Amino acid sequence: MNCTPVASLAPGDTARFAMELPVPAGTSAGPVAVEWGMNSSQANARGTVLIA
Repeated sequence: MNCTPVASLAPGDTARFAMELPVPAGTSAGPVAVEWGMNSSQANARGTVLIA
């Protein structure tokens, strides 16, 4: 993610970011678990993406 345009968020503020994940050729179709985090904190998240 490119978070540079948003240096910080005050309490109650929101922001949206786009995330692009490269999918290698030959990857099987189906659900894939993903996990990501923020470098400056211990915040992280998990999710599932569907490779079609």
